[in-house]
Amino acid sequence: MTKPKITFLMLAYNTEKYIEKAVNSILNQTETNINLIVRNNGSTDKTGDLLRQMAASDERMHIIENKNNWYADDGSCYIASGIVRIWPIQNKELLGEYISIVDSDDWLRPDFAERLYQGANDFDADIAVCGHTYMHDGITKGSDRLPPDLCTENLANESERIRTEFMSLYNVFRCYWGKLFKTTFFLKHYDEAWQSVGDRSLLDTATMLRYLRCCRGFASVCEPLYQFRVSTATYKSRFPDGLRVMEAETLWEEGWQFLSTFGAHSDKTDRDLLCLNYAYMDEYLSWIKIKNDESGFQQLAWLALTGNSSVIAKYIRDNEDDILNIILPYTSLVFSRDENQLALFASYLVRLLYVETLMQQPDNPLLMPLLVSCLSDIENSNLLGLTLLEKLPQKTKGLQYILDNEHFMQKKSTFNLWMVHIEKEDDTAEVKTLGKEMMNCFEKDDYAKTCDLMEQISKISPCNRDAMYIRINMAVLAENIELATILGYTARILWPYDVKMQKLCWGVAELKNN
Repeated sequence: MTKPKITFLMLAYNTEKYIEKAVNSILNQTETNINLIVRNNGSTDKTGDLLRQMAASDERMHIIENKNNWYADDGSCYIASGIVRIWPIQNKELLGEYISIVDSDDWLRPDFAERLYQGANDFDADIAVCGHTYMHDGITKGSDRLPPDLCTENLANESERIRTEFMSLYNVFRCYWGKLFKTTFFLKHYDEAWQSVGDRSLLDTATMLRYLRCCRGFASVCEPLYQFRVSTATYKSRFPDGLRVMEAETLWEEGWQFLSTFGAHSDKTDRDLLCLNYAYMDEYLSWIKIKNDESGFQQLAWLALTGNSSVIAKYIRDNEDDILNIILPYTSLVFSRDENQLALFASYLVRLLYVETLMQQPDNPLLMPLLVSCLSDIENSNLLGLTLLEKLPQKTKGLQYILDNEHFMQKKSTFNLWMVHIEKEDDTAEVKTLGKEMMNCFEKDDYAKTCDLMEQISKISPCNRDAMYIRINMAVLAENIELATILGYTARILWPYDVKMQKLCWGVAELKNN
């Protein structure tokens, strides 16, 4: 039996509407020395019947059946030990010189195999790639995405081309279809390339970038020979959670390593990588708009994880306004639709949302303590909101000391010392005298005088502990539970070891619950 030039691999699951077109586009290639291996991955519709009918009339087609989606018949998952093993690479006697993966709802132009095989042979390529056309729901032709015109027997010599055409190369390697892989190359680097993110996520782009790092010979055909069916449900499961943050960080890391491998870093490529990370983050967070079956606490935790991303940490200081403009509107959406919304002030994001509103009131004495509590919160490791601190119209002596001290501004570990230094600088002898008088008036139930003194103190020392203690008490007496709750969560962060303050704050929480 003649060894096939190309073995096409296809994974099929409940695609009865599209499977015939996909398979026929392979079997009807102008290059006939090919074969096709399809894994019917536990389909419950007519996909299996259609595959068996087509295989009966063409000996080049082989079907592997498993009963359950993503599980072998012995019950083992096809993601095992962090590696995706869904492709039937065990059948090595069936594999040709090259391997090409085709999605079961896409299709190929008739000359796909002929053109790519010729390009691969001309340059002894480990990988050959062509362009693809976006077909919206398989009907309406969208845009073409083409690779850079790059053919070489040694990709390591093309650092400048990779540097200048990084985004074009990255875009066609977002997916594993539309390519030829030399079979020996595909198998040699399989375990490295097909690593999962977490225990259940496969990222096409990460897989392709790993293969590219190992690639020597490379060829591109700058025509859209692959037709990609864009479905409205393509990303229906990409709702935000901790896994999405891991994915975004993985994609950045793989892109960075790819550029490093080929010595192709530049200011532009590095910015492009960060923009890709930003776009991925924005994409998965958009599902908060429609996914409301999780608790507000859970969704705020997802948002906080995004804000704490190690990749965002690399560009947050120069782009914080843009990041706030993504995260805070989603925070507002979560907060507005949760029935137990006051409890959500425990999240620094909700307090930060409140701060953003107060920024319209530059003389509001709550601005600084609220914002400092957000920045001091252990959940806020990337110091989201730091630019707002620098925009505060009221620069007390204590705050200015912090803003001018790089040691405080750059290290999260020092933020628990903020209150020590702010109080040290702002709580002057005058403030201490006013504080004693305020506490005496409060004990005598002279609330009018108490409030007047509280405001005087807050103008001089916004983060004064005694003024905050009285403000919380006055909010409770006025039955302003929302304000008492906000201030309670603020004080719990600012004075974590103050027993009297902590007892008051927990009392507010109990009052709220009742």
